[in-house]
Amino acid sequence: MLKANKTAVYFIMAFASFQCWLASVLPFRGDEAYFFLKSVNLAWFDRPHPGISALLLNWVSKIGDNHFILRLPSVLAMSFATVFVYKSALLLGGCIGGWTGLLLFILTPAVAQGYITATPAPYLILFSAVTFFFWIKAFQTDKINYFIGAGAASGLAVFTHSYGYFLICMPILYTLIFNKKILFEKNFIMSLIFFSVCPTTLFAGKFLGYPIVPGEIPFIFTEHPMFLLGLSILSVPIIIYVLEGTINSRFKIRELNFLNISFLFGIFFIILLNLVSNFDFRYAPAFLMPVFILTGAFFARKDNKMFLGTILIISVFLTTYLNIGQKENLPMPTGIKASAVYQAIDAPLSKILTNSGAIFALTSEKASLYAFNTKIKIIDQNQGTITQIINFMIGGKSAPEKIKHPEACLPKECSQRYGAFISENEDNGTKYFTNSDYYGIFRLTTPKDGTKSFKVYTVIDNAVP
Repeated sequence: MLKANKTAVYFIMAFASFQCWLASVLPFRGDEAYFFLKSVNLAWFDRPHPGISALLLNWVSKIGDNHFILRLPSVLAMSFATVFVYKSALLLGGCIGGWTGLLLFILTPAVAQGYITATPAPYLILFSAVTFFFWIKAFQTDKINYFIGAGAASGLAVFTHSYGYFLICMPILYTLIFNKKILFEKNFIMSLIFFSVCPTTLFAGKFLGYPIVPGEIPFIFTEHPMFLLGLSILSVPIIIYVLEGTINSRFKIRELNFLNISFLFGIFFIILLNLVSNFDFRYAPAFLMPVFILTGAFFARKDNKMFLGTILIISVFLTTYLNIGQKENLPMPTGIKASAVYQAIDAPLSKILTNSGAIFALTSEKASLYAFNTKIKIIDQNQGTITQIINFMIGGKSAPEKIKHPEACLPKECSQRYGAFISENEDNGTKYFTNSDYYGIFRLTTPKDGTKSFKVYTVIDNAVP
């Protein structure tokens, strides 16, 4: 067993190394740029704070703001999530079950995308994996420390995204339907107490004037409904497989019973969120965590190797296509496809923005991409005389220069009143500003994306009251 665990850890490390390579070569997407700028207070949009992901992005940005550094916490979070999925499936299905759950997890397209995205999705998936691992151990051993761990992990998920509230709904609904007596046991009550710490902290922070409640991104990652429909159709066989195993197990084992109910509620929550909002498919593994664990358990107990093998082959193909397709010119939803053309925007914009200024666009996605791929020189005029003399003697400059990103703003949402407005379409948007001057048009070309034209305007005294 120990050897099997070591082999799994080495496999996860190798897979994480591959994801690190992808994280370093794929350009930043609009949602990632938004979360980074929001974490360092440079995204001036009326949106909630991104929670734990913003704190981590803020910390690692002090090391550097390249793609690899900013995505590294996500790779680590998803790798630890994979470990907990493996351990959970190992508890219920042995070595074969553990490996089956592990492979299905890492080969799921939503999980593969979660590895290389600097958004809250990887951390929600991690806390979901930890939560279900602790609940399994809690139901197996009845030890209070596992109940406390499950409550605390689901509470931390709330710090990541508002979806975290659904993780505590699953055990509560399970107990209400099948096991009412444990609702009033000390262990279960302690799990609820430790869960409540995080939401209480969030509400207290909001009441005191600190808007730290995590929220959704201001634009949609998978905007094409046919893509979500395709993923839904492909997920039907694995859902049927788990349902069949659920019925045959007849709810005899408490931890399996809990996972079965949680799986059904996870499906319900995803459908509900799709009906009332635009659901980002990268968050789906957090709701479907029981699927990976149960698949491993049922695979070890039932003779359906060919059926599940086909599912794994399809998953391999989809994941490979999504990863390779972002580097090659292959058809895929625009939300997933990263574009390198925005990396060339720095040259024209850095000439316009001197020492300060904001970048304006009509959508928060475009404003985030422009600002993230632009760096301006900031001259610090507050240095002491001796420091200025030394800097002048060394480099011939009276004050040191710092490099930073400009603010990303919408025309009506910004702390500054001047900067550059960029448009990629016919509507120049200058009606939002009191004074605007046409600066020029820049055509940027990359081998994969072709040529894009950017109309740039210098704007002063924007119309924000």
